[in-house]
Parts: sequence; structure tokens; C-alpha cells
Amino acid sequence: MVVPPEAQDLFCPITSAGQNVIPQASDTFLGLITGLLRFLTTSAAVSTDGGPGRVGFSALGMILFLSLSACGGDSGTPAPVLNIGISPASVPAGQTAILTWYSNNASMCQASGAWMGSRSTSGSLGVWQAAPGTYTYMLACSSTPSGVASGSATLTVTPGAAPLSILPAALSNGVVGTPYNQSLQATGGVAPFAWMVSSGALPRGLSLSNSTTNTVTVSGTPDASTQGAAFTIQVADSVHQTATQPFTVSIAGSLNCGSGSTNAGGSPEIWLWPRYGSQDFMKFFEPNAAWSQVAPHVRVVGLSIEALTQTSQSDLTTILTDLRQRNMPISLAMLPLPGGGPTGCGYQVEGYSAPGQTRQIANNVKALGSVPKAYSMDEPLYYGHFYTGTNACQTDLPTLIQQVAQSVRDARSVFPGVEIGETEPIMAVTQGGLTDLSNWLDFYQQTIGEPLGFMTFDMDWSSQWSSRIPAVITLLRSKGVAVQVIYNGSGSATSDGNWTGEAVTHFQAFEAIAKPDGARFTSWNPHPSHMLPDSDPTTLTGLVNSYIHYETCP
Repeated sequence: MVVPPEAQDLFCPITSAGQNVIPQASDTFLGLITGLLRFLTTSAAVSTDGGPGRVGFSALGMILFLSLSACGGDSGTPAPVLNIGISPASVPAGQTAILTWYSNNASMCQASGAWMGSRSTSGSLGVWQAAPGTYTYMLACSSTPSGVASGSATLTVTPGAAPLSILPAALSNGVVGTPYNQSLQATGGVAPFAWMVSSGALPRGLSLSNSTTNTVTVSGTPDASTQGAAFTIQVADSVHQTATQPFTVSIAGSLNCGSGSTNAGGSPEIWLWPRYGSQDFMKFFEPNAAWSQVAPHVRVVGLSIEALTQTSQSDLTTILTDLRQRNMPISLAMLPLPGGGPTGCGYQVEGYSAPGQTRQIANNVKALGSVPKAYSMDEPLYYGHFYTGTNACQTDLPTLIQQVAQSVRDARSVFPGVEIGETEPIMAVTQGGLTDLSNWLDFYQQTIGEPLGFMTFDMDWSSQWSSRIPAVITLLRSKGVAVQVIYNGSGSATSDGNWTGEAVTHFQAFEAIAKPDGARFTSWNPHPSHMLPDSDPTTLTGLVNSYIHYETCP
């Protein structure tokens, strides 16, 4: 006998979340029960042999049997049962939890919510989410005709590691045949890390180190020139974060060793002025400081006004003691012009100082046991005569040279015979021609009784300097003045590598035209941030090492 679907709807259990429940009574259901009772009553009335129970209970049993058969009650297919869970129930963003489920009496499962698609009737899966929040993994497992079992597991995702990024945002350029070594660092994220070149290619001869830490290096010796090699470096961490950073690096051709030399002495003297404020400034003056490769080639170490006036007496003692122990000559900076008060000219103008500062510094250095080889005056011609900004003095040359002469006398009263030179923004002081510079040098010799010891060019590398420099050098040498050049990067450099890369380009470009008597290496920009080690081409001593290679390569 077949039970119609309506009867199944009335009698069959309804499965909800894997649990069987009896349906709510309906009018049809109640009517059917009423008819059944009426049938049983009638059967009992016509019976003569005491068998109403048999007839009535047989009818009731038949109906229940058919109902249970239609619902699977005796079909041998029990209703599905589902168990689902997640461990741990809470994880930081990007970390993995294990979702586990198993079902009985089911032939298929369907996922929804935080996961989707068909699933096996049992299994486990690592799940993670990148963003904090609450995620529900729902699953429904079914079997025909036994019904559906449903369940869910909830994962709470808390804020995870700091976002991943790569620093610095730029790498320096290189030179064919010159060792190249620059570091990249991942900030944020969770170790271990995986690094790769995700697009483009490094310049030939360079490679990315194999690293699982937050630091990786691009290193090697480039063997071919290239312009604007573009590539992207990617880092991934253990919690599924990734970061990328694009780079563009150019490799200049081989250095033209010894080209353009105009001085009979060969390679220029190297004067190294440690950048006061660099992160390892005082480490430079430790006995085993990491500049042993360049130290034998450095002829003078210079000390800025900041180093002489802003370091503690204890630190200044350490600095001077170390340089004496190295038998390293020193040069002292000098602000040679007398500054006025807040309402006077020269107030807070470069090159000006309080009266008596030069003598005071000299006495202190002497008391600490040191004697300088030279003084370098800070741009007296430009700031004393040409400068037109706030508190400008614009002093005439004869008066200006008398002010300078007083500072020279103050220095030599403590250190007789010390050499005196000056630094000038050479393009600015020769913008109108060479007359003012020539007169200035003549006034100095007439007043002091000897030529200026040296003129150091503070270059404006963005100007059209190459056409003017040869004539300036000719003038200086005709008056017995040695020529020095500051080889540096620009204030707009975005990284140590950019700054030192610019400096390499500048010394190659300058010495393709003329070779100076001295090469000065210093910086008053934020870069390079480190003096050491000299094996790293992005440090100041590393730049000096690149220059030494340039001067001595075959």
C-alpha cells in the first residue's frame, strides 16, 4: 500500500539541525484522527466475538506501519547527524585555525557562510582570515530520503601583526666592476619571511640573498652597464601578508681611472669630515672602528663646528684622543665673521659667530692635547658679501677681509703657522664672472701675507657647472691656491643608497673634466645615516672606499 505525500507530511518526522521533532497538529491531522476513532468505534459495535480490540488495533497498526515506512522508519536509513567545530576558536588575523567536521548517515555536504562549495562528509581544513571579525562556517549534510543535518562553527579573528612593508623605497645606482651591497628590511609582519624578485630582473651581476629574516641584501659586482633596470621585490610573512616594492637601478660604465688629471701629484688627497648627527658618529672614533680599509688613504679628518661646540667635553676628549692615537691630522671648522645681536647683520647667518669663538675653540683643543693641521673657514666670501637674505651684511671686500684676518690671527695665536683655507659655493661666487673671486684672493694674500691655503668647492651639482669649472681652477692655481671639491649627494636623496650613488656619479663627472688637489667627503643632509662600515657602499666611509677604488683601479 502506498501512503500519499499528504500523509507523509502529516506523520513523517521533520529533521531540524539533525534532531527529529513531531510536527504541529493541523486541522487535517485532527480530522484524520477523528475519522480513525469513529472507525474503531463502529468496528467495536458490530463485533459479536469480543474482538473489537483486534479489529481496531489492527487498523491503527496498519496506518502507523505505512506512515513509518514512508518516513523511512523501518527503511534502514537513519536521519543524518552532523558534528562541526573549530580550534582554536579565536586567532589573530592571518593565522590558521583547524575546522573539523564529520557526519553519519549523510551522502553529501554543502558549505556556506565563510566557506563555500561541496564538501566531503567528513574532514578537516586549515582556515584563516586577513581581517579582524567574526566568521561563521556553515555546513548542511544530507541523504535521500533521510533528511538534512545542519551545523556551524564560529571563528573570531582578532587584530594581527602590523602591516608588512619594505624599506627603503629606493636603491642606489652602481658602477661596473664596483662591489654593490645594499640591504632591504621588512617592517611589521611575523617571521619567518620569504623574499623574491616578483617581476623584472636585477642588473646583471647582482642577486638577492636567501633570507628568512626581516632583512635581505642585493649584492654582487655588476659587470654590464644598464640604464633604469626596473624590478619588484616581494616579501611574504608567516601569517599570509605580502608586500612589494618597485625599484629602478642604473649601472654606470667602467670607471675611467685617472682620466682628466690636471695636477702633478696624482690622486687627490682625501679629507674625511664625519657627519655630526650620523647614527654612529661616536663609533667612528673607537679604536677598532670599521673603517680600516679607507683609513690608510685618508690624509685629514675634519671636525665641524657642531662637533667642536655641541659634543660634551668627554666626547670631544674621546674624539681627539682617538685621532692622535691613529696619527691622523685634523682640520677644524671656523666661522670667521663677527656676528651681531638679534637686530644686527650676520645674526643667525652661516659663517658668522660670536666674537672670540675661534680663540675659545682653539684653546680648548690645545688643552685636550691636539694641534690641527688646518682650519677651513665657512664660506666668508659668499655669506659676507654676496648673500642677500635675512640679516645679510653685504660687506665690501676690503672690510670683509679685515674681519677674516682677525679670526686668522686668533687661530694662529694658539696654533702658529696652521694652514688656513675656506669653503665656498663656487658657482654662486662666480656667477657674475671671476673678478670678485680674483680680488678676494688678492686681498687675502696682501692682508695675511701668504696665499690662501686651499679653496674647497661646495658644488651646486644641478647647475651648468662643467663649462665654468676649468677657468675657476686655472685662476686658483695661478694664485697658488690648492683646489678641493666636496663630493656629496643631494638634499633630495631619499635613502643612503641614493645619496652615495649620486656622489659616485658626481666625482666621476667632475674628474672627467679636471682632477682636484683634494677630495672632501662630508654631508650636512640626513643621508647617509651611518659612517660605518667602509665595506658598505651606502655609508660615508663606504663612499670613500668607492672613490679609492676609482682612483686606484687598473
